[in-house]
Order: sequence, then C-alpha cells, then structure tokens
Amino acid sequence: MSKDIVRQSDFGKDLGLVHEMIVTGRKVGAGSDFYAALAHDEGLFRRVMEMVKEDPLLVAMQALQAAVEKGVQCENGVYRFFDPCISLVTLRDLSLVRQKKLVYRQDWYEPYDWAKREDAPQERNLRIPVEGSFNKTFPDQEKLLLPEEEVPSTRSVATFLVINALATGKRLLSDCYVRCIDKGSDGVRVCVGYFDGDGVVVAYCWDGGCGPSLGLAAAPRKS
Repeated sequence: MSKDIVRQSDFGKDLGLVHEMIVTGRKVGAGSDFYAALAHDEGLFRRVMEMVKEDPLLVAMQALQAAVEKGVQCENGVYRFFDPCISLVTLRDLSLVRQKKLVYRQDWYEPYDWAKREDAPQERNLRIPVEGSFNKTFPDQEKLLLPEEEVPSTRSVATFLVINALATGKRLLSDCYVRCIDKGSDGVRVCVGYFDGDGVVVAYCWDGGCGPSLGLAAAPRKS
C-alpha cells in the first residue's frame, strides 16, 4: 500500500496531515478563530462535513484510494486491477495525483467526451504493451490482438498507470507510448505514456505512423 494514503485508523495520529490542513486554511484566510469555532461548534462541524462529503473530487479520491488498496497483479504480461472508472479529467485534478505528479498537466483533451466519460467500477485486465507492437502502424498493431481482445480507452490505461504507481511505486511506460481506442481532432489516435517524473502524458499520433517508442495496449473485449 502506498505510504501516501492514510488509513482511517491512523487519522488523528498523522500530525503532518493536520499541519497541511492548517497551511491550506491559512492560504484562504482561515485563522485561529475559524479552527476554534470548528472545534467547539458541532453544528458548524457537521455542516462542513456534509459539504465535503458532497465534493465530487473527494468521492473520486476515495474511490481511487480503495482501488490502490486492492493492489495490482501481473501474470504473463497481463495486469489485473480494480478500475474506479473516474474520468480522465477528474483523475488529473485529484489532489494526490497533482502532488505526486502522476498525470502531466494538460488541457487539450478537456472538450472530448472520452476525457469526461465515467464508467461502472469493475475489475479490469490490460495487456500493456502488447508484445511485438512497436515499429508498427495501428492497422498492423491491431492484427496482434487476440480474438477476445480490443483496444482499451485512454481513461482506463491512464487510470491503471496511476494506480500501479501508487500501489507499487513503479512508473510503467517511462520511455514509450501505447495507442488507445480514442481519437482527437482530425482523426488522430490518442496514445498514453512517457510516464516520467512529470506524470503520464496524453498525446496523439496518426494511425499510419510507427516507431520504436509507439506500442499498443489491449483489453478483453466487452461482452
């Protein structure tokens, strides 16, 4: 389990988290009077809690943390993980993801439906990268898919890379991209990778392009 995730039973013992709360509060003008009121007014505390509980980013963060707790398994080049199915845009904006620089800050994909789409939480398998998929065009890469496979979404690949990094400390695809099923403007194919210290990069390329750092991801075909 990632050391960045605080267990509920450890909450209250983590003075670093309390310090972060005070520092953040100071940035928005919360001083000693605010914390004194919060400490002694149960009604105020309850209203703040209800507001926080309704924050969609908090809900998404909790879903991501739960997925990391479940861990990642790998067998014969196939990774299995629990996908909380939050959108790519939401994943990028989560506080932990920003702090750890897990997704590179980009906004070009925000208008696209595939970047804003969510899905039902589920166990998911990914073969990433597909063996032998480098130095091939997209049509030739598709020929490497098994009959029961399809090309996965950008969202699922990026989410897997983030979960795997939090669960294992390893940043996969640090020197390459894998193509996904989604497309940008003019029909260019979206690809994900180059997961270095600045985070996962979401880029794009033409289907006819090929190179030693451009592979393919695969997932079980949806029934």
